[in-house]
Formats: sequence, C-alpha cells, structure tokens
Amino acid sequence: CGGNNLPCLTSFGTDSTLDIITWNIEHFPKNYYTLDKVKSIINQLNVDIIALQEIQNEFYFNELIQSLDNYDGFRSNENNVGLNLAYIYKSNIQVDTIRDISGLNIDDFGRNPLLMKFEWADENIFLINNHFKCCDYYEERIASVQALKSYIDDSLYNSNVIVLGDLNDKIEEPDSNN
Repeated sequence: CGGNNLPCLTSFGTDSTLDIITWNIEHFPKNYYTLDKVKSIINQLNVDIIALQEIQNEFYFNELIQSLDNYDGFRSNENNVGLNLAYIYKSNIQVDTIRDISGLNIDDFGRNPLLMKFEWADENIFLINNHFKCCDYYEERIASVQALKSYIDDSLYNSNVIVLGDLNDKIEEPDSNN
C-alpha cells in the first residue's frame, strides 16, 4: 500500500481537532532508510504532536525535523544510554515549555519523563511523555505511576494533563496487574 515497506496509513489529523500520538520508534534510527520511512509516516498521519521514545541519535533526529515541512521538535539529552524521549509537533502549536521532570525516583522510571506545556484552543495543556522500564519490573512500573500521580497532584493540580508514552505494561497479564 505505502510501497518501500511502508504501512498503509490514513491521515486522521484535522484542523479542528488536537491529534496526538505516542510512538516508541525503537532505537531511532535503526538503519539508513529509517529517516525517510519515518518522515513519510509522519506526513501521512498529519497529527499535531508525536511523543517519541527511544530516540538514540540526536543528529538524525535533527535531520528528521529539518526534513519535515511545518514541524518542530525537541529531543531530551537526559538519558545516557541513548534511549531519549522527544516531541515532534506542528509549528503552529504554541509551545511554552519542554523540559525533563526531575526529582522523581529515576531508578523506578529508567529515565525522567518529558513535560511539554503548550496552548491549544485557549487552554494550557501539559503532556507527560514516559518510557517506563520493561520486562520484569512490575513493582518499578507501579512506583513510577505512583510518583507520576504525586507529581501531577502536587504540581499540575486542576490542569489539563495527558499522560502518554511507552508504559511497558504486559497486556497479557491479568487486569489486576494492568
């Protein structure tokens, strides 16, 4: 459908809606063709904001942003193993702040969440991009959720908050563990 191993995608972004997705892009870029494929997917989706996880290479991330029409981006340099968080957003989004949320127990999170504050439809909105530990770290993920909830309750009370990202939950587990 999309040719060159690209998935069949339908644009779902509209001018009257705020369209946000999250995407663990897994060690971006994986190979030489990754940049062109990601660019094509983003252009096809036509969303306002993309919260990304596992952005390994800052140079190629910046190259991706420069190759996209009407998009800007920000990549955190917080994580020293290269599994950084990032945002790609349309240039018309009025971004106030993008920063790492520090002060949380990094041992539980694996990496600090990335906060984005922006304005849309005369409302301030906060996005919190996460990449929780994977594998057998159920207790750490629970601690991460609790720490994040405390941060939101203490710092963003009565605000418009969207929590997203790769929470690394095992959906095959019983509901009581999800």
